[in-house]
Amino acid sequence: MVESRERIRSWKSLIRVQEQAVVSRTLVKNPAGSVTLFAMDEGETISEHRNPHEAVLWVLEGRLALTLAGRTYTLADGDLVVMRPHEPHALRAEKPVRFLLVMLKPPSRSPT
Repeated sequence: MVESRERIRSWKSLIRVQEQAVVSRTLVKNPAGSVTLFAMDEGETISEHRNPHEAVLWVLEGRLALTLAGRTYTLADGDLVVMRPHEPHALRAEKPVRFLLVMLKPPSRSPT
């Protein structure tokens, strides 16, 4: 059986950097978590916040300053970071950047 090509796309066609903006596009969202593409113009920021879930941030292209638990790291093309639940983090685009964020929720526990 041949799958439809509608499911196969280049990530570059799914999101573009917009001038003076942070944009996102959710690709998957379900009880297990989410997969979201982000694009940020140079100088744009996402202020410090915490997430209750484990997350993987993967820079697809561009350059991003990630402040994670009080330390700042520069991430560029191909770099990825795994963030633990509740770690404070903030983002600043040093160059226009596109990245993928995967949020992983723990499995729900069934009552025993």
